[in-house]
Amino acid sequence: MNNMDITLVFMLIALLMLHIHFCYRAFTSKAHIKNSQRILWSMLSLLMDH
Repeated sequence: MNNMDITLVFMLIALLMLHIHFCYRAFTSKAHIKNSQRILWSMLSLLMDH
């Protein structure tokens, strides 16, 4: 693997970790948000990663 491949793998792992953190924070938030809206925001986060 060359440097570009390693960089891309690292960036994809970082994006995945950020998405998991965002989803965790969305589902454990104390804000008065419906579960459907929490799922929608999580899905939007996932779609924006790609």
